[in-house]
Amino acid sequence: MRERLTILLLVVLLHAFDSVPCTLAATPLAGGIVTLLARDDLQSSFNFRQGTFGARINNGELLLDNAQLIFHTFRESMLSYGFVRNEFVSVLDLGNLVVPGIELSTDNAPKPPLSIFYTLFFDGVAFKYQGPSNQTYRLSEAQALVAAIPSPGISHFEPQMGHTYLLKVQRRIGYGPASPQFFKFLVIDFEPNHHVAFRWERLR
Repeated sequence: MRERLTILLLVVLLHAFDSVPCTLAATPLAGGIVTLLARDDLQSSFNFRQGTFGARINNGELLLDNAQLIFHTFRESMLSYGFVRNEFVSVLDLGNLVVPGIELSTDNAPKPPLSIFYTLFFDGVAFKYQGPSNQTYRLSEAQALVAAIPSPGISHFEPQMGHTYLLKVQRRIGYGPASPQFFKFLVIDFEPNHHVAFRWERLR
Protein backbone atom coordinates (compact mmCIF):
# COMPACT_ATOMS: atom_id res chain seq x y z
CA MET A 1 0.00 0.00 0.00
CA ARG A 2 2.82 2.35 0.94
CA GLU A 3 4.60 1.59 -2.35
CA ARG A 4 1.46 2.44 -4.33
CA LEU A 5 1.08 5.77 -2.52
CA THR A 6 4.73 6.60 -3.19
CA ILE A 7 4.37 5.83 -6.90
CA LEU A 8 1.13 7.84 -7.08
CA LEU A 9 2.81 10.81 -5.38
CA LEU A 10 5.73 10.68 -7.83
CA VAL A 11 3.36 10.61 -10.79
CA VAL A 12 1.45 13.63 -9.44
CA LEU A 13 4.69 15.58 -8.89
CA LEU A 14 6.02 14.77 -12.36
CA HIS A 15 2.73 15.85 -13.91
CA ALA A 16 2.83 19.10 -11.93
CA PHE A 17 6.33 19.92 -13.17
CA ASP A 18 5.36 19.10 -16.75
CA SER A 19 2.34 21.40 -16.59
CA VAL A 20 4.34 24.44 -15.41
CA PRO A 21 5.04 26.61 -18.48
CA CYS A 22 8.70 27.32 -19.18
CA THR A 23 8.61 31.09 -19.49
CA LEU A 24 12.21 31.98 -18.61
CA ALA A 25 13.67 31.35 -22.06
CA ALA A 26 10.63 32.78 -23.83
CA THR A 27 10.63 36.03 -21.84
CA PRO A 28 12.97 38.67 -23.27
CA LEU A 29 15.50 40.14 -20.88
CA ALA A 30 14.99 43.77 -19.87
CA GLY A 31 18.67 44.62 -19.62
CA GLY A 32 22.11 43.63 -18.44
CA ILE A 33 25.80 43.70 -19.39
CA VAL A 34 27.16 41.99 -22.50
CA THR A 35 30.65 41.59 -23.95
CA LEU A 36 31.10 41.09 -27.68
CA LEU A 37 34.31 39.35 -28.77
CA ALA A 38 36.05 40.28 -32.00
CA ARG A 39 37.02 36.79 -33.10
CA ASP A 40 34.17 34.66 -31.82
CA ASP A 41 31.54 34.12 -34.50
CA LEU A 42 28.86 33.25 -31.93
CA GLN A 43 29.68 36.00 -29.42
CA SER A 44 30.39 38.96 -31.66
CA SER A 45 26.76 40.01 -32.24
CA PHE A 46 23.81 40.90 -30.02
CA ASN A 47 20.04 40.50 -30.16
CA PHE A 48 18.45 43.33 -28.16
CA ARG A 49 14.96 41.87 -28.57
CA GLN A 50 15.78 38.78 -26.50
CA GLY A 51 18.92 39.92 -24.68
CA THR A 52 21.06 37.13 -26.16
CA PHE A 53 23.92 36.77 -28.61
CA GLY A 54 22.57 37.21 -32.11
CA ALA A 55 24.28 34.57 -34.26
CA ARG A 56 23.37 30.98 -34.95
CA ILE A 57 24.77 28.26 -37.17
CA ASN A 58 22.48 26.42 -39.59
CA ASN A 59 23.61 23.94 -42.24
CA GLY A 60 27.19 25.13 -41.98
CA GLU A 61 26.21 28.79 -42.40
CA LEU A 62 26.47 31.63 -39.88
CA LEU A 63 23.11 33.42 -39.65
CA LEU A 64 22.64 36.89 -38.16
CA ASP A 65 18.90 37.30 -38.74
CA ASN A 66 18.24 37.96 -35.02
CA ALA A 67 21.07 40.43 -34.38
CA GLN A 68 20.99 44.23 -34.45
CA LEU A 69 24.66 44.94 -33.64
CA ILE A 70 27.85 43.09 -34.52
CA PHE A 71 31.44 43.85 -33.55
CA HIS A 72 34.63 43.62 -35.68
CA THR A 73 33.01 41.57 -38.44
CA PHE A 74 32.15 43.92 -41.29
CA ARG A 75 34.71 46.55 -40.29
CA GLU A 76 37.70 46.26 -37.96
CA SER A 77 37.07 47.33 -34.33
CA MET A 78 33.69 48.83 -35.22
CA LEU A 79 30.09 48.09 -34.36
CA SER A 80 27.90 47.55 -37.42
CA TYR A 81 24.14 47.59 -37.94
CA GLY A 82 21.68 47.45 -40.83
CA PHE A 83 22.81 44.03 -42.06
CA VAL A 84 19.48 42.22 -41.48
CA ARG A 85 17.08 42.39 -44.39
CA ASN A 86 13.80 41.99 -42.49
CA GLU A 87 14.18 44.91 -40.07
CA PHE A 88 15.35 48.52 -39.86
CA VAL A 89 17.91 49.64 -37.28
CA SER A 90 18.96 53.18 -36.35
CA VAL A 91 21.57 54.20 -33.77
CA LEU A 92 22.05 57.62 -32.16
CA ASP A 93 25.17 58.58 -30.18
CA LEU A 94 24.22 60.83 -27.25
CA GLY A 95 27.84 61.29 -26.23
CA ASN A 96 29.15 61.30 -22.69
CA LEU A 97 26.08 62.92 -21.15
CA VAL A 98 25.90 63.03 -17.36
CA VAL A 99 23.41 64.26 -14.79
CA PRO A 100 25.36 66.65 -12.55
CA GLY A 101 25.22 65.97 -8.84
CA ILE A 102 23.80 68.60 -6.49
CA GLU A 103 25.18 69.11 -3.00
CA LEU A 104 22.42 69.50 -0.45
CA SER A 105 22.87 71.70 2.60
CA THR A 106 22.03 68.73 4.82
CA ASP A 107 24.63 66.49 3.22
CA ASN A 108 28.27 67.50 2.82
CA ALA A 109 29.20 64.34 0.90
CA PRO A 110 30.34 64.94 -2.69
CA LYS A 111 27.83 64.05 -5.39
CA PRO A 112 29.57 62.42 -8.36
CA PRO A 113 28.04 62.93 -11.82
CA LEU A 114 25.82 60.10 -13.00
CA SER A 115 25.67 58.87 -16.59
CA ILE A 116 22.39 59.85 -18.19
CA PHE A 117 21.99 56.20 -19.16
CA TYR A 118 20.65 55.24 -15.74
CA THR A 119 17.69 57.62 -15.65
CA LEU A 120 16.95 57.92 -19.38
CA PHE A 121 13.48 56.69 -20.35
CA PHE A 122 10.95 56.90 -23.20
CA ASP A 123 7.37 57.80 -22.26
CA GLY A 124 5.91 56.80 -25.62
CA VAL A 125 6.31 60.26 -27.10
CA ALA A 126 9.58 61.78 -25.88
CA PHE A 127 12.91 60.74 -24.40
CA LYS A 128 13.42 62.11 -20.91
CA TYR A 129 15.76 61.70 -17.98
CA GLN A 130 15.44 62.20 -14.26
CA GLY A 131 17.80 64.49 -12.37
CA PRO A 132 18.31 65.27 -8.68
CA SER A 133 15.28 66.07 -6.52
CA ASN A 134 13.08 64.00 -8.89
CA GLN A 135 13.19 66.65 -11.60
CA THR A 136 12.41 65.32 -15.08
CA TYR A 137 13.98 66.81 -18.20
CA ARG A 138 13.22 66.30 -21.87
CA LEU A 139 16.18 65.18 -23.99
CA SER A 140 15.41 67.07 -27.18
CA GLU A 141 18.48 65.83 -29.09
CA ALA A 142 17.15 62.27 -28.84
CA GLN A 143 13.83 63.02 -30.57
CA ALA A 144 15.40 62.64 -34.01
CA LEU A 145 15.50 58.89 -33.44
CA VAL A 146 11.71 58.58 -33.16
CA ALA A 147 11.13 59.62 -36.78
CA ALA A 148 14.53 58.44 -38.06
CA ILE A 149 14.53 56.74 -41.45
CA PRO A 150 17.47 54.32 -41.55
CA SER A 151 19.90 54.63 -44.41
CA PRO A 152 20.09 51.63 -46.75
CA GLY A 153 22.97 49.21 -46.33
CA ILE A 154 25.32 48.59 -43.43
CA SER A 155 26.46 51.41 -41.18
CA HIS A 156 29.48 51.36 -38.85
CA PHE A 157 30.76 53.33 -35.88
CA GLU A 158 33.60 52.99 -33.41
CA PRO A 159 32.30 52.57 -29.84
CA GLN A 160 33.32 55.37 -27.49
CA MET A 161 33.99 54.72 -23.82
CA GLY A 162 31.37 56.31 -21.58
CA HIS A 163 29.03 57.20 -24.43
CA THR A 164 25.33 56.44 -24.22
CA TYR A 165 23.64 55.24 -27.40
CA LEU A 166 20.01 54.85 -28.40
CA LEU A 167 18.95 52.06 -30.74
CA LYS A 168 15.67 51.82 -32.64
CA VAL A 169 14.63 48.58 -34.30
CA GLN A 170 11.54 48.06 -36.43
CA ARG A 171 10.36 45.09 -38.47
CA ARG A 172 9.77 45.46 -42.17
CA ILE A 173 6.17 45.06 -43.30
CA GLY A 174 5.25 41.39 -43.39
CA TYR A 175 7.95 40.27 -40.92
CA GLY A 176 6.17 40.88 -37.63
CA PRO A 177 4.85 43.80 -35.55
CA ALA A 178 5.63 47.08 -37.28
CA SER A 179 5.79 49.21 -34.12
CA PRO A 180 9.36 50.28 -33.24
CA GLN A 181 11.24 49.18 -30.16
CA PHE A 182 13.80 51.35 -28.39
CA PHE A 183 16.89 50.36 -26.41
CA LYS A 184 19.76 52.19 -24.76
CA PHE A 185 23.32 51.05 -24.16
CA LEU A 186 26.36 52.49 -22.41
CA VAL A 187 29.87 51.48 -23.50
CA ILE A 188 31.77 50.49 -20.36
CA ASP A 189 34.82 48.76 -21.86
CA PHE A 190 36.44 48.74 -25.27
CA GLU A 191 39.66 47.24 -26.57
CA PRO A 192 40.16 47.63 -30.33
CA ASN A 193 40.47 44.36 -32.24
CA HIS A 194 39.51 42.44 -29.11
CA HIS A 195 36.19 43.24 -27.41
CA VAL A 196 33.53 45.78 -26.53
CA ALA A 197 31.32 45.64 -23.43
CA PHE A 198 28.19 47.64 -22.77
CA ARG A 199 25.36 47.91 -20.29
CA TRP A 200 22.00 47.85 -22.07
CA GLU A 201 18.34 48.23 -21.23
CA ARG A 202 15.00 47.98 -23.00
CA LEU A 203 13.16 51.30 -23.20
CA ARG A 204 9.93 50.18 -24.84
